[in-house]
Amino acid sequence: MYRIPLFCLSACLLTAAGCATETYSPTSPADEGGDDGSADPGEGGDDGDDDQDDPQDSDDEEEEEEQQEEEEPVFEPFTGDWVVTESDLTQDGCGLSEYVDRGEPGSVMTLEVTDPGDFEVTWSAGGEVMLCSVYDDLLYGCDTTYDTSDIASEYGLAADILVQVDVEGEFTTTEEMTQSSLITLDCEGDDCGLVSLFMGASFPCEMMMESTFDAQTD
Repeated sequence: MYRIPLFCLSACLLTAAGCATETYSPTSPADEGGDDGSADPGEGGDDGDDDQDDPQDSDDEEEEEEQQEEEEPVFEPFTGDWVVTESDLTQDGCGLSEYVDRGEPGSVMTLEVTDPGDFEVTWSAGGEVMLCSVYDDLLYGCDTTYDTSDIASEYGLAADILVQVDVEGEFTTTEEMTQSSLITLDCEGDDCGLVSLFMGASFPCEMMMESTFDAQTD
């Protein structure tokens, strides 16, 4: 019997396998014109520009807000005389209610607008001047004032009564307002002990006056 050498058989098998490999060639997607899945940046893509805010729009909005704030009218009360229509001494820690002539009904003060939001008040009795400002919701406050009362010297006593006044209030209209005056009294001098004994006051002490004012528009 004729026998094929083993190495020849192996060579034939390898040759056949090689032929089969070359014969089977699956068609690639690229050869059939298919889509390889990669997106064309030029077709249907979003370059992201549409989602970005325009800085110019923000600048325009800020300018509009600033213009609206500038255009808001500043509250301006009536310039002229104001008279106290009602008053109440709500606190008298000094026991000196009979000596209080500030803020009693009929008392007159002159109001003058000095700047937007600022005004000056001068009391007819004594000429006391207060510098005030409207700060929020028609509320206002005034700079603290300091004065010296001559009540003790009228009785021949060597003492001065120091007066500190803190004022705040509210405008209900341009021609009506309320006012709270906190009056703090202290004594300075050799006869302060006699002043306390004579007047029945213990220094320092506080008094509070609540008043209502109407502008004299006539």
